[in-house]
Amino acid sequence: MVDRNREMLLILAKALKFSWQTTMALLFLGAKDHRITARELTALERDFNRLNVETSERVLEFYRSRRNPGSAEPGLGAEPLVAAG
Repeated sequence: MVDRNREMLLILAKALKFSWQTTMALLFLGAKDHRITARELTALERDFNRLNVETSERVLEFYRSRRNPGSAEPGLGAEPLVAAG
């Protein structure tokens, strides 16, 4: 979560359907000395509001699939396979 480029945090928060207030709290927690300028916060809120939930979910799924090759489809690799019988 601590990242100089806060884009991924915004995408993750949007994909998880967090409110702006929750997202802002996470941004402050990850900020150096827990400080963000008013100008930067305004820009982050604008970027957060422009994000689309569905697109953010797809970006998140893409990162998951890169991290876990072979689980590119949602749900694959996330649950153990159980033999029928």
